[in-house]
Amino acid sequence: MKAIYKSILKYGVCGILIIGSADVFAQNSKDYSFKMQKTGNAWLTSPNAAMLYTMDSSSLSVASALFETQQGKFVNYYQSDNSVKYGLETESYVKLNKKIGVYGKILYSNFRGHGMTGSVFYDPYAASFNMVEQLDTNAGTKLAETYKVMCGIGAKISNRFSIGARVDYTSINYSKTKDLRHDNRIMDMDINIGSVYRFSDAFSAGLDYTYKKRVEGVNFDMNGQTDKTYYTIIDYGAFYGTTEVFGGSSGYTYENHPLFDQSHTASLQMMWNTGRSVKLYGSFAYMFDNNGYYGKNGTTAIRYMEHSGSGLAFDGSLFKQGKDARYLFSVSGRYTDLTNYVNMWDRNTLSSSTTIIVYYGRNEALSRQVYDVKGEFDAYWKFSGDVPAWHLRLSASHNRRDSRSSSYPFYRKQRIRYAVADAFAERNLMSRRGYFTISLGAGYQKGGGYMARDEEYKGSSSTSQPVTMNAYLNREYEYFTKGRIRARAGFKYSHNFSKMLGYVSADYDFTNPFDCTYLSGTHSVVSIKVGCAF
Repeated sequence: MKAIYKSILKYGVCGILIIGSADVFAQNSKDYSFKMQKTGNAWLTSPNAAMLYTMDSSSLSVASALFETQQGKFVNYYQSDNSVKYGLETESYVKLNKKIGVYGKILYSNFRGHGMTGSVFYDPYAASFNMVEQLDTNAGTKLAETYKVMCGIGAKISNRFSIGARVDYTSINYSKTKDLRHDNRIMDMDINIGSVYRFSDAFSAGLDYTYKKRVEGVNFDMNGQTDKTYYTIIDYGAFYGTTEVFGGSSGYTYENHPLFDQSHTASLQMMWNTGRSVKLYGSFAYMFDNNGYYGKNGTTAIRYMEHSGSGLAFDGSLFKQGKDARYLFSVSGRYTDLTNYVNMWDRNTLSSSTTIIVYYGRNEALSRQVYDVKGEFDAYWKFSGDVPAWHLRLSASHNRRDSRSSSYPFYRKQRIRYAVADAFAERNLMSRRGYFTISLGAGYQKGGGYMARDEEYKGSSSTSQPVTMNAYLNREYEYFTKGRIRARAGFKYSHNFSKMLGYVSADYDFTNPFDCTYLSGTHSVVSIKVGCAF
């Protein structure tokens, strides 16, 4: 296997050097036209859709089919070491006239992962708490089917004022096919309305509002041995909390309970345009009134947990158009703060024999802060039509997550931080009816922090320790913090037909970690894509 990796690297480097000396023939490509239009106009990728009509072309669309397989033991605690995914995707920008532009995207994907345990939730990092199997030996196959629809419209009302709206709707069916089974239904929806005012040809500013709603309904079931007992850890954070046996008359794993989350976000965008040569874009967002719960609302239903939080975000980009080159430097930053509470409740039977739920307090279960910053530089040069002969990308990011998980009178602190650096180069060689693309990439990641610091609140005398899951705790910490190198190689052929461009591509991504104790092996991803641009 190592010989294969060395061969790929050896011949890939030789190929890129040989191609680097080849002549480039003029060629237009709708595939690169799609990429270049988004690169040079930040409004097209902004959540504020009011400036969609500013696209240069009247219509740009792409459609593709994907097949992907992942293999290797170096995965996070809830991921699969042997998975297959396939999907279909289409995306379009259409300028209906000089005053109206529309955007649309449709995606479908089907995932099958073998040997999966870990989290019950589809994405544990999007949840306010976690539920995990107490045994990591009960692995089974998990299935996920995703449907996504996005649409937006931007309209010019006057020479200076425009308005827009965008909707992003995702539905996911996620399930485990081995006891203890769970069947999840996820709905994730964003609704955005915005406006932009052009103060001059050089400066414009926008305001928008986004309402986000996410619901993940979880239903547990058992179809196998009914005499076997299954335990689930109610993980407040850092695999620290309580445990629950499946099969009772109430609890987190009883019946179908939704994890509900909603938020409101207001953002300001600004664009400075000094002509075609330089464009500077900045976006500042504040997420407020982020709240939700796990359980059900109502006097006879139980809300087991409630959470609240807020967040800040910044996105900025600097685009420069040269004589035969284009440069894009982008930066982004995210901060979120979330607090989760466990409700204290009891059942109260009224004189009418009606039983209601009475809440008499709540305890903090989790305090979590997440910081994320990223910078990226893209350079495209030696253009032939819309296709650059070279594309270079350099990126660096840093992520940090601080948490305090409490099961009174005990608590656990955790800090996970890691930094990533990546480099990617792409070479396009033109032919009579299309072009060939060879790409190579490399990256490095390293982290640190502390996995778990268990302490006790002052003045307490309890000796009943919280439940923990050390196997997952160790694997997650190693996955984020251990040093690793990443290598990527890709090949693509694009062919021009009369009214569209068709292409086929193959990519190989390989990750090799160092000095792991609880995770073993490497990880590789092979993906094949067939698509067209028109």
